Amino acid sequence: MELNVRNLLTEKFPLWEKLSDEEKKRLSDGSVFRHYQKGEIVHRGQGECNGIMLLVEGQLRPFIVSPEGREITLFRVKSGELCLMTASCLMDAIATDIMVEAVKETKVLQVPYPLLSSLLNAHMELELYLYKCATEKFSDMLWFLQQILFFSADKRVAEFLLHEGTDSLSYTHEEIAKLIGTAREVVSRILKYMEEEGLVKLSRGKVIILDRDKLELM
Repeated sequence: MELNVRNLLTEKFPLWEKLSDEEKKRLSDGSVFRHYQKGEIVHRGQGECNGIMLLVEGQLRPFIVSPEGREITLFRVKSGELCLMTASCLMDAIATDIMVEAVKETKVLQVPYPLLSSLLNAHMELELYLYKCATEKFSDMLWFLQQILFFSADKRVAEFLLHEGTDSLSYTHEEIAKLIGTAREVVSRILKYMEEEGLVKLSRGKVIILDRDKLELM
């Protein structure tokens, strides 16, 4: 079914009902659907300010890169959520370059920054709502960093597998490593052990969960 910009904004855009008819029309006319392929970089850091993105389907991964080139995932943005990291000019206090990658094939509705800026100037409550969204994602980021600092890699792999909402996960070992903050070799070793123990079945680019109960014990 073909998505309609105005219908999606009516359903998902924060405080839509508080906008004037003219503002609603400008927002509807100025917002655009964009598609990103799996692995495509959506946002390259502070040099870009693309506006906010409402995820229609798929998933985005904001991440930073260490001086050694290691990618560290901060959190994930899923279908129905807003991605604010693509509007870095909204958050002047963030001095680190945060990149955003499409974890899988992703479709978003993009509200360009100039249009968003005019709405923020007219509606303080919209700005407060967006800061609330940013605070919630900051909480997710702290949770993720806690996992890296205090839990072993095998527990993080098990946690990842159990909370993806399906028993058939279409991820490579490299992709899982990026999402949980460790090395591909570590993930491959853990998944191989899990397969030998009958917890999962591995195939090219896919992990199938065979025994959730035993994974829970990990």
